[in-house]
Amino acid sequence: MSEAPAVRPHPRLRKVVQGVLVFLAIYHVATGILCVCFPEYSRDIYAAVYDFNPKYWDQYRLILKPWGSYAIFTGAVLAFAARDPERYRAVIWCMCGLLLVRCGYRLIFAGEAEAVFRMHRSRNYVNVALMLSYNTVLIPWSVLQYRAAKRAPE
Repeated sequence: MSEAPAVRPHPRLRKVVQGVLVFLAIYHVATGILCVCFPEYSRDIYAAVYDFNPKYWDQYRLILKPWGSYAIFTGAVLAFAARDPERYRAVIWCMCGLLLVRCGYRLIFAGEAEAVFRMHRSRNYVNVALMLSYNTVLIPWSVLQYRAAKRAPE
């Protein structure tokens, strides 16, 4: 019984994957720095980008620094993955999982987000669509990489 030949992703797809990872890395580092260093300014950015307007700014402001620190860390790890996506495939899988969990939260708690943060549902759904679009690039590439690595002779 012969095995099917290893299928390698197209080199251009690798560039697209790297582009998505670079974008996500820059986004996370930038928003993390905003949260940690410029919390007042981050409120304006989040209001414009996400239609995010918390009622209780003082309480929300307290979580910005730890939240921003996690975002900076995520962006730094994604930068490594962007440089060598084959080597850091596990990081890409973790990012895909994080994006899916975030989509789930946004969908499950859409009504609550609208009530507490005054975030319109349509804006929330746009963000879900964006996160899913990143996964439509990252997941297929990762699966092809996994299959190719599994079939490669040692």
